[in-house]
Amino acid sequence: MNDKAGGLLLIDDKTDLLSLFYSYVKKEGRFRVERVQSSREAHQRLVDQHYDILISNDSTLEGKKLDNFALSRGIKSIKLINARKSSKNSHFTLRSSDIIVLEDMHQRVEYPLSSTRNIQGLFRSVSDALLQMMHQKIIRRQFEETYGDPYDVLCAAPLPMCIVTNDAIGWANEEMAHFLGYTPISLPGIQLQEIFPSQPEYTDFLSSVRAKMHASGWCQTDSVLRKRDGTLISSRVKIQRIGATPHNNTLILIFEDRTCQQRLQKVIDSYEGKIRKQGLQHDDLLRNVEGIVVRTDIEGNISFFNRTAEELFGYPAKEVIGKNIAEILLLPDGRAARDLSAMIADCSGNPEEYTVLAVFHPTRNGQEICVAWKIIGLREQDRLTEVVCIGEDITDYEKPGSPAIRTDPWKSRLLEGTDVREEVFDAVLHICIELSREGREGRKVGTSFVIGDSEAVMTRSKQLTLNSFEGQSTESRMVTNPYNKECIKNFAQLDGAFVVRGDGFIEASGRQFLVENVHINLPPGFGTRHASVAGITSLTKSVGVVVSEGAGKTTIFREGNIIKSLVF
Repeated sequence: MNDKAGGLLLIDDKTDLLSLFYSYVKKEGRFRVERVQSSREAHQRLVDQHYDILISNDSTLEGKKLDNFALSRGIKSIKLINARKSSKNSHFTLRSSDIIVLEDMHQRVEYPLSSTRNIQGLFRSVSDALLQMMHQKIIRRQFEETYGDPYDVLCAAPLPMCIVTNDAIGWANEEMAHFLGYTPISLPGIQLQEIFPSQPEYTDFLSSVRAKMHASGWCQTDSVLRKRDGTLISSRVKIQRIGATPHNNTLILIFEDRTCQQRLQKVIDSYEGKIRKQGLQHDDLLRNVEGIVVRTDIEGNISFFNRTAEELFGYPAKEVIGKNIAEILLLPDGRAARDLSAMIADCSGNPEEYTVLAVFHPTRNGQEICVAWKIIGLREQDRLTEVVCIGEDITDYEKPGSPAIRTDPWKSRLLEGTDVREEVFDAVLHICIELSREGREGRKVGTSFVIGDSEAVMTRSKQLTLNSFEGQSTESRMVTNPYNKECIKNFAQLDGAFVVRGDGFIEASGRQFLVENVHINLPPGFGTRHASVAGITSLTKSVGVVVSEGAGKTTIFREGNIIKSLVF
């Protein structure tokens, strides 16, 4: 029996379901299967022999102890039950309308008898599911032999992941199953092509991977995937071979949903196209769109205010037409009003992709919101004639108290592959926002933070000024501790950068990064502070955040590149 897939141990609960299933599996011959009469007898079998799966419907204390013992020995414990059963008499005849449920601790798969037409078809489906569970154990063992033991970490990872061998999905974590609308045990075994909309798109994906794949390291490509219900989803895919052999055909794939990230850019592209084609002659095209659209002259006087803007700011269009955008939507003498006016006056027709003006606005009802603006200048014969401001509400309404920005559309991509926790990045970003808006002691402050991969960052830097955190307690060195915020903002006035561990521990302040020989290509207007942070993020798996002293701009770096540039 060595050629069979694996061992099943079944506790007979005297129901037709388990009795018939035992007979089917015994006759089918795909598994080595044994049957016992009680959980106590099963416990002794598990001590003496190896099995892959335990099938038990025992919900008593003895049964729960057995489940825990099985899991401690790496044996999957599942239940095979009839969802219709409600009577005290456990022995009854299976009906065509019954729903059979296969359960383990994290999965629930239903098999309606009515859809399988006969009991043999039902049991074949259950048998296939059990075979997939065993195949996952083989994939796990192979994975751990190659990489050590990060398998459980991958299973719990918040990103969709799968392992593909010979163009078939052999393993997928739960996030991957949910991402595509499958159950966790129904995804393994299907061909990779099935998650693409068509054969040509799958072929294009393979061609892109072959062109970018190296003997080691990750390659990345963008593609459109098809969920189980037929819905299409835009995704970024990162791929790496498992094992060092160039011709190895086992790959690990990590997926990222780009729908949220592309939302604002699609809105911008759509509006910009309408603006340029229609010349803004037909305001009704923009009046009812979901995004915020405000049109002004070159001095910032409003000439168009769409319905979304009316609802968000609380002003009807007739009240704001002819008034200056900075005066009606912001505090007239505030820094944000000056920055917005300057941005409108200086805007170009084709701003860089990363240039976003993030502004906190007081609404008519007294609430404060944050809007991310993309400002487009319209020209006639090289002369700026009108300005269109396209915005998205990025207020984090889940955080009470002081206003905060919602970073989820791009934060997951920024932090992927680093050891930086989301709450740590959020804490640093909001300290930088406050510094860029308020400065310190009546003057503007420029500073920088480098988060994550701190050991490598410390190795490639030196102390420029006194490390203000040296010798302090751990609690006093956590950037996520709200009581440390004012202290950090005070130290930001000193020269040098902050180095923050991925868990929020501040390794040092006053650091200078050793990146003299690193080539960085930054747009005009960025100084040495930005260049040094860009350089250190290109050499390490860290994230950099820089506050400009002059413009009050907050710029975020990863891998030497600007990810976002925000003006508050």
